[in-house]
Amino acid sequence: MKGSKMLVISMIVTVLLLSGLSLSFRKSQLEKAPTVFEQPFITQVKADFHQKMLAANVIVSEEAFWTTKVNQTTPQKELEGKAQQLFRRYQLVETAVSDHGGAVERLNLETANWQEVSDNYRKNRQTLINLRLQEVTQQQVEAYYQKHQERYQKQGRLTGKLSFWRDGIRVSEEELIIDADNVRLVTESYPGLEEHLSQLKSNQEVHWSQGDGIYYFICETSEVGEIEPLEHIMEAVATQCVEEELETWLAKES
Repeated sequence: MKGSKMLVISMIVTVLLLSGLSLSFRKSQLEKAPTVFEQPFITQVKADFHQKMLAANVIVSEEAFWTTKVNQTTPQKELEGKAQQLFRRYQLVETAVSDHGGAVERLNLETANWQEVSDNYRKNRQTLINLRLQEVTQQQVEAYYQKHQERYQKQGRLTGKLSFWRDGIRVSEEELIIDADNVRLVTESYPGLEEHLSQLKSNQEVHWSQGDGIYYFICETSEVGEIEPLEHIMEAVATQCVEEELETWLAKES
């Protein structure tokens, strides 16, 4: 019940803070996206529409490619739509930083290249996160922590047999113990094992290709890991809370 109350408080505070940003942004005119915002999408859109045209048996020249309609739209319209969405996010972040009293470097978007625009966006986004970290309350962080505790669970102790096979022949086998202290070292050595760790149960077997062979791990025992206390990771949780809040807001507004 306590966690639910804190979550409600967190949501109310977040809505009030971000609604102010939304109102401020809506007051400014939403311009057409400068062409620089098309740059990160050109290759993707081109590849997607080549596949669509191939599937529809549509053959066009390179000159007509961007204006040829497939599935009720053209590559150019698709490209412009993606660019517009990215431009909105850029404007939202820039406006929000300014509204929070932060310093904003305004680029000439008609002459700046994509690297300059991308770097400036990341800089402004981080500035906004830092400003929000000064405003986020302990209640918000606690509510976020309670809602996402599975993210802060330490690696539980696992034991089992790890074997390596090549061409149907077992080359090696060893006993393996995995816990919170050595999990990073183990997954660096056996990266294919990492994606299975959180789901592994006793008597379960997983395998993955690595190098010139296949690894098999048979889990013999599995223990549930402890939840990291909030006081040990308060700063990290606050950052995640603010970053997720920002992405949710940007997705909604753009």
